[in-house]
This record gives sequence, C-alpha cells and structure tokens, in this order.
Amino acid sequence: MQLEAVVEGDGSSALFKNHKLDIHVFYESKLVLVIECKSYLDSCYLSRAVQDFNILYFFDYNVRCLLIALQNCVSESAMNLYKHLDKTKSQCFILLNEKRESKKPLYRNAEYSFDKRIITKLVCILYEIINLT
Repeated sequence: MQLEAVVEGDGSSALFKNHKLDIHVFYESKLVLVIECKSYLDSCYLSRAVQDFNILYFFDYNVRCLLIALQNCVSESAMNLYKHLDKTKSQCFILLNEKRESKKPLYRNAEYSFDKRIITKLVCILYEIINLT
C-alpha cells in the first residue's frame, strides 16, 4: 500500500511510504480496517504495531486498527503506556486465556483455551465495521 501526504506549510513537498500491515480491508476502494496478527504479543511487537498504526494516523487515514494475538506477554503498565502513545486508539484482542510460557509452545500444546468473551467482542466489532461501511 502506497501512503502519501503533503508536508504542512510546504505545498510542493510530499512524503511517500510503502506501508504494509498483515491485513488490509477495503470497502468500495477505501481502506476501512487494518489488522496486525501475532501468535504472541510482547513489548517489541506491541511497540511496532502502535508505530505502524500511528503512521496511518500521520497520513490522515481514518481507519480502524486492530491488533490480534493468541497469547500475551506484555505487562499491564507497558500496555497502558502504548495505549497513551497510540493516536489511532487501536483495539487489542488476546484470544487465549493463558499467558505465554516459552516452555509450553503453542505448536506442541493443545491445552490452551480460547477466551470466548474476547472472541465474541472481536466478532461484534468486525460486524460493526462491516455494517458501517
């Protein structure tokens, strides 16, 4: 996806950036939703996702931003910090009840359970976005 913006105060200068997130959703040729997907969310991945979402904000894209991860390993204080830094007010969904443990990798373990409340909320938000477009 090619993003373009004109620099404020200088009508002759333009910024361009090739920018890609995991999922781009378009409706009638307009970008309406972007989604970043992670198997587990750590502080570095969260920081990168917020940075990517903020780039969309900088380029004046009025778009919903979602971060979806299976497991969480971000502290509550780090999550709160990134919520304040996130200009897009993105929403984060952690789909599994259990926190990440490196000794219990996802691909070797079937003992994890999905958080049905979070999945239901995610489905409702996706439905809302689809109906608003």
